[in-house]
Order: sequence, then C-alpha cells, then structure tokens
Amino acid sequence: MNNVLTRRHFLKASALTSGGLMLEITLSGAALGEALGTLVGSKELNAWVQISSSGEITIYSSVPEMGQGIKTALPMIIAEEMGASWDDVTVLTADVDSARYGLQGAGGSTSIPRNFDSMRTMGASAREMLIGAASEALEVDRAELEAKDSQVIHLSGERLSFGALAALAVRQPVPDPATLSFKDPKAYTIIGTAVGGVDNLGIVLGQSKFGIDVDVPNMRYAAYARCPRLGGTAISFNEQAIRALPGVLDAFILAPDARTGQSSMSFLDGLAALQGGVAIVGEDTWSVLNAKSQLLVVWDESEASTDSWPEMKIEAQRLAGMSGGEVKRDHPVEAALAEPNNKVLEAFYEFPYVAHVCMEPMNCTVHYTAGTTSTAARMEVWVPSQFPGTG
Repeated sequence: MNNVLTRRHFLKASALTSGGLMLEITLSGAALGEALGTLVGSKELNAWVQISSSGEITIYSSVPEMGQGIKTALPMIIAEEMGASWDDVTVLTADVDSARYGLQGAGGSTSIPRNFDSMRTMGASAREMLIGAASEALEVDRAELEAKDSQVIHLSGERLSFGALAALAVRQPVPDPATLSFKDPKAYTIIGTAVGGVDNLGIVLGQSKFGIDVDVPNMRYAAYARCPRLGGTAISFNEQAIRALPGVLDAFILAPDARTGQSSMSFLDGLAALQGGVAIVGEDTWSVLNAKSQLLVVWDESEASTDSWPEMKIEAQRLAGMSGGEVKRDHPVEAALAEPNNKVLEAFYEFPYVAHVCMEPMNCTVHYTAGTTSTAARMEVWVPSQFPGTG
C-alpha cells in the first residue's frame, strides 16, 4: 500500500537540499525509503545483520560449518527474532575476527546452545532498531508497531519494509540487551520449520570450495606419515629410495611439536599438536601420495600410547562386574530395585574405538611471499579448521 510522506518526513528528506517548499505527496514504500536516506546503500545494524535498501537481509554466520547445519541454524535464530521473512535472507560466512564475533569455533555439538541467546539478542536488537525507525518515520508510538515478514506494521495496517527503513534504522540507538524481550516460541515462524541448508545447492552442483581446493602459482604438495601409535616418533626411513621417486623434491623427519600449554585452546595441547613423522614434498599430489605408500619407517614407540581396543573391551567387562570405588554422587536406588512391581532391565553397551575421520582430508595451504627492500615478507594461510581463530 502507499505511504503518506508527512511534513516531518518531507523536512528530513529535503534537509539535504536547498529547497524549502513543503508538499503533501504520496510515495511508494521504495520511494519513501529513498526519502529516508536508503540511497546510500546497505546498512549494518550489528556485526551479524546488514540490510540493503532493496530489502535484502544479509546475516553473517560466524561459527564454522562442519556439516551439522549451523551455518543455516544460527541465522534462523536471528531472522526469527528480527521478524524477517526467510526468503529475504542471504547467509554469508563471517570473517575470522574474534574481537568482533567472539569465539569462532565448533565442537562438542554445542554451537546452537552456546550461541542461541547471543543470536536472538542480535535479532531482537535489529528488530527494535527497525521499529524505532518506523516509529520515527510514521510518527507513531513504537508500542503500536510489530515487525513481521520483513516489514514493520502499524495497528492501522500501514507498513514499511525493512529495506525502506534500513538507513534510518542504523541511526537508532543500539538497545541495551537487558531491555530486550524475545518472541514466544509458540509464535515462531522460522525456527522449527523445514528450512534447507543455505549451501545445499552449491554442494549438489559441486560449487562449494574446500580447503584442499586452494591453488596458487608454482604450488608444491606435501604428504605426511605419522606414527601409528599416538606419541611415537620417527627414527629413520628409506630416505634415499623415496627421494629417487619421480616428482619427489624433498623428504625429511619432523620431530613432535612442543606445546607450552599457554594457548587459548590449551585443553587440546598434545592432541592438536603436530605428531612426529615423515614429510614428503613433491611436484603434485600423485607423486607425494605414491611416495608415502612406499615409506619404510623405523618408529620409536617407547613414549607412545599403548591403548588397545581388544584390551579395552576385556577391561570394560571386568569393571562392569565390580562394585566399590569412590562415590561421586549418591542417589539411593535399592528400594526402587527391590520393589516387586518394578521391572529391572540390564544391558551392556559398547561402541568401537574408531578414528574421528573428516570427510575432507586434513590439509593446509601456505603461500609465502618474500619481502623486498620496501615491503615486508608475507604469508597467507588457508586452514580448514573448526577453530580458525586460534593459533
């Protein structure tokens, strides 16, 4: 529907011009948006939300997508609280910037519960800024306004699109998080609905880019063989034979990475550290993988893990038949177990001790540019990682 450009609106729109003529005219929602200042383009309401004057809503996903769908799920939370229409939303991966986005990591299936409150806070904050802009533009009390379907709607039925309000909204004060209210889950229109993954089409068409797809001029390739037992190191290998293979440029032993335990992810020290092994550098992928398949390495496993799955199963069975030990929490169940009307079920569960293997092989690409007399040396690194911001 058309929207009336009131005297106050016209003053705002004409403040940038030299004219002083006041007219009562009718404008479409898009034209009103231009009158309110959206001609300057996209507007960022917070680190996660950007709205263009055309009505496109860009929501940034700051947590790495590891195949569990959080690149879609977390923006859904923001869009829900904003009152956005999901059809208007475009999701982009955020830059790695912990100062802006906080912890950017995925693990332990905690991304949604860990980020739910902050995501809906970002959405509610954007919503209140849009409502504040509409209140100012329509000269009505903000309590009479509702954000829904990418529009702010007045009780009278008059409405303004998010796009029309974008530039005015960005000038609104950012709400205090403590003052924000959130939607009743019963009123959800996005959360809980069947929403396809935002990257699904690209994945199906083979357009998704993975870390291993990185290519730079004159790139060299490497393969790495680690000790079969965690903590083992390489003593020697058939170096002469490996170096003589076609396409191989170098081969050498790497000692384990010494970790200080001072990193922000120190709980992974030892597990995330480089394990001892043999590196092979070559001209192409085939050359290094072929050479790796022909490695004959003498390993030092004196300090390596001695874990054994068959032994673990035997020990588990032994422990299952024992009682005693330190009581961590006491919840008496004897009376319930002795109750004749209760049925006691017993079972022994086990699952295999298997490698946590990613669909994309572990990889890293490093592009080094030497410095000159006027420029510093530069190194650009591509690392597929669930914790990209940690060193």
